[in-house]
Amino acid sequence: MNTKTIAPIVIVFPKPGETIEADIPMRGTAEPGAEIYIKYVPTTGIIDLASVDQNGNWSEAFFKGTHTVQLSQRVGQEIIQGPGNFTFSVISAPPKAPEIKHPLPGQNHTGLMAIHVNVGMNRTVTAVKAEVGVAGGAVIDSGNLQKIQPDGMWSWTPDRLATGYYFVRACYTEDGIDSRWTADVPFSIGMPT
Repeated sequence: MNTKTIAPIVIVFPKPGETIEADIPMRGTAEPGAEIYIKYVPTTGIIDLASVDQNGNWSEAFFKGTHTVQLSQRVGQEIIQGPGNFTFSVISAPPKAPEIKHPLPGQNHTGLMAIHVNVGMNRTVTAVKAEVGVAGGAVIDSGNLQKIQPDGMWSWTPDRLATGYYFVRACYTEDGIDSRWTADVPFSIGMPT
C-alpha cells in the first residue's frame, strides 16, 4: 500500500494543552475505514482503539486527568504513525441541563406566565435558576425557582412581560456544582397566532 495516498491522522479537537470536559470526546480525521491506536505516554500497556468511519471521522472519550498520547492508524495490515506526543487535560463534566417543561418552544401566552423546570426525581438539587430575555437580545429578568409537586419540578413566575418575542433558559445547582444551561427556549407574549 502506498502511504502517500493515506489520509494522515489529524486531531481536530482539543488543541494541544487544552482542558476539556469528560463528556466531550477527542475527535479528528484519518483514513476512512482505518482503526486508530491510542497509546499512553509513559506507556501503561493499554492501547485504546477508535474506528474511523467512512467519512474519515473518529472520536474517543477520556477519563478525568492529564493525558499524553501517541496516535497511529492501522490501514489494512500497515501501521502508520500519527502526530508525536499530544497532551491535554480532562475535567469532570458539569451535570446535564434540566428540562424546561413550560413554556414549550414557540408557545404564545397572554399576561403572567409561570416557568416550570424538571430537574429529575430524587435529586439533591439546592437551587434552580431561570433567565428570560428578549429574542435575539439580552436577559431582562432572572429568578430562583421554588420546588413544587411532583418531585423534581420547580417553578417561577417572572415579572409581567410586554407583547413580544422572548426566550427562557435554566440551570440548577447540585452538591455545589452548577449544571449546564438549557438551550434557549423561544416563546411569545400576546402575539398573533
